[in-house]
Amino acid sequence: MDHRDFTVLMSVAKRELAYLADMATHEIIYMSEAAMELAGYSSPADYRGKHCYEVIPGEDSPCLLCHSECPIEPGGPWVREHFHPVLKKWLRIERRPVMVEGRHCWAHWATDITREHGDIQALYDRLHLETAMAQCGRALCLEPDAHTAMERFLASIGEYYGADRACVFEIDYAHMVVNNTYEWCAPNVPSQMPHVQNFPLSDALLEWSRSFRDSAVNRFSAKEHTGGFADIILADREAESILVVPLSKGSELIGYLGVDNARLFTDSDTLLRRAADLVTEDFQRRQLLWDLSSQEYSDHLTGLQNRARYLQTLELYRKLPPSSLAVFFLDLNGLKELNEQSGHDAGDRFICRCADVLRSQELNVFRVDGDEFIILQPGVSRAEGLHTEALIRKALEALHPYSVSLGHAWAEGDVDVLALITEADQRMYAEKQIYYRTALSQERPHRAGMATEVLRDIQNGSFLVYFQPQVDLRTGALYGAEALVRKVDEDGHLISPDHFVPFYEAEGVISHMDFHVLELVCDMVIFWEETMGKHPKISVNFSRQTLMEPNVVSRISQICAERHVNPRQITIEVTESAGKLSQEQLAALVASLHQAGFSVSLDDFGSRYSNLSILTGIDFQMIKLDKSLIDQVGQVEKSTNIVKNLVSLCRETISTPSLAEGVETHAQVSALQDISCDYVQGYYFSRPIPADAFSDLLRSDVHYPVCAPHAQK
Repeated sequence: MDHRDFTVLMSVAKRELAYLADMATHEIIYMSEAAMELAGYSSPADYRGKHCYEVIPGEDSPCLLCHSECPIEPGGPWVREHFHPVLKKWLRIERRPVMVEGRHCWAHWATDITREHGDIQALYDRLHLETAMAQCGRALCLEPDAHTAMERFLASIGEYYGADRACVFEIDYAHMVVNNTYEWCAPNVPSQMPHVQNFPLSDALLEWSRSFRDSAVNRFSAKEHTGGFADIILADREAESILVVPLSKGSELIGYLGVDNARLFTDSDTLLRRAADLVTEDFQRRQLLWDLSSQEYSDHLTGLQNRARYLQTLELYRKLPPSSLAVFFLDLNGLKELNEQSGHDAGDRFICRCADVLRSQELNVFRVDGDEFIILQPGVSRAEGLHTEALIRKALEALHPYSVSLGHAWAEGDVDVLALITEADQRMYAEKQIYYRTALSQERPHRAGMATEVLRDIQNGSFLVYFQPQVDLRTGALYGAEALVRKVDEDGHLISPDHFVPFYEAEGVISHMDFHVLELVCDMVIFWEETMGKHPKISVNFSRQTLMEPNVVSRISQICAERHVNPRQITIEVTESAGKLSQEQLAALVASLHQAGFSVSLDDFGSRYSNLSILTGIDFQMIKLDKSLIDQVGQVEKSTNIVKNLVSLCRETISTPSLAEGVETHAQVSALQDISCDYVQGYYFSRPIPADAFSDLLRSDVHYPVCAPHAQK
């Protein structure tokens, strides 16, 4: 800090209310004694690390002072008059830029000018009241969702009074209990709503309730001990004071509207009395609407739209497809275990909390099964759909980590709603496997069904990796290998992948095995490097489901990094129809793998059908021609010419090497040489062999005779 800045700081320190804040981060660097007293701090250690907008105006984001675009002359102050809602005073705010230890800062100080404003304060109070009343009315009249309407309604009341909480309590005479049904809390104020559920409607509470004057606001303070029920309520609410107004239907008391720790306009009854009338009217109106339609189209537990409404919406979309549609498929994690360990009431409360979070995002949510929710968002762009996904994840993560698995799909144009829902379901299930792995690593109690069995097989070493050599057709040298999984049963018999991989895919647990195979491959790559200095290129297959997992690239990179394997030694094989990925999504996946340092090969090209545009739209390092194309090469001229044109396309048009799979005869080898195919693999050279046998090939620096027939190995 230079001399001039030090002088400014000392001048600021002598003001009545002053503080210094970093321009970029809004972090408080200095507060005067008056400012600390206002914020409730006793020493500088209390405000270090806090933001000025949190401490001074009590907001959750940068305030008007920070957002102001008013120009400031070099070295000169900026002045603005501001009404402080906590102090209830008009202040003249002066702001000056200073440098403090190399940091650009704002120096703020204030002077009380309330007397200069005179009657302006009364006008301000009236305006504040009318604004709050208008906000309350709009919330209840214009918001169709009752829960959201009450939240906004209570927020308007709580903010008007500068309170900690605003709550609605409803009396259930059938069960003789009182429930806190709606609540708004100020930032950093804990909810008390869970503590006031099924509260007994005792004689003492009834007597206390009858003491209320009709439609009057009743004030109770912890400093004024009455020895009555008010003291109990204050203690239970952990409040210093409460304002309570009764809610009545005719002559019957149906509940209360309460405000905890009001700090502003505490002498004004107008808003609370009017609010009580609005709440009572709204309860009656919504009860009538609920009786007419809720049982048919609303979920009885959460109040969300039910499966009947969901099916009705699908039919509507079938007749009038939206221009675009984002689908979100959510499945709650651990609900079965929660029901088993804590009872179904606990499970229902968890479902309701998740439903409340989804409802708060103002989305079109359906509860379609016990633990499944579907969100349909028509007419949005891909970017808007991704933004919604991020909001949902953030909100649910705040509720409870790993609370749901989420799948997202989006399309525009000719939208196939059922196909999108299926895609979102598959992505949800792929993400579900991440939860299972996390639960296992954290030793959390869970029941993952088949996932548990696969993870147990991994721990028992039941999976092995075989390697099928890949040969350079020009030299006969060993180029690399494709890693292929095998399984050993309890009797020690080797099981081929076609007997368990389709089953794992059907059960949605294949990703556990895929990542384990990569771990085994990385262990062998390090072994070959350390023992013989060899660096073969190894191709690793990943199922379509695994490639759909949201963090698949980071997971692959993490496995290689943990084992110190260079990504350049690993080739990831993908197929053209990788899951339900669109070509655009597949291109993004391949680009992410490239960015992480991995090579990517297009596997099974030419099987069933192939879209040639994929070769120009995505940058692959290898094109693997499917065995179905190679079977008749060298025997049928038409087949040979097709493969020749594909190889030429790879070499001359997209400059990408080609590899022929399933090579089994000398005629195929000769024909592939003639058409300049780069690499081959198949039984003619070697079947898939154990890791030890492949290590022997590397050690011997084997070269296969590619110009003359030889015995199969």
